[in-house]
Amino acid sequence: MWRDKLREALIVDAAGNEALDLDLLLSYFSQGEAFFELELSSDLGHRVSETTETGANSHLVTLRLDIYYLAQRCRDESNQSIVIISSSL
Repeated sequence: MWRDKLREALIVDAAGNEALDLDLLLSYFSQGEAFFELELSSDLGHRVSETTETGANSHLVTLRLDIYYLAQRCRDESNQSIVIISSSL
């Protein structure tokens, strides 16, 4: 579910230019099923074992924080909600 939601924040135009909808991305961190609450668990059907669950969740916490703070910083510094990340020009 979260992989698909994160892909929704990526905007690709007909020319192949890519942009990121920062407001949409940041909204995932405050909704009812917040991205911050995601936890990997074999009990939930994720492909992790009991021995790797703790390490995987630790990496997930770091990844989430990196995504959140980078998106927030990009939005604040550019003063825009959409940021171009690649251009075919």
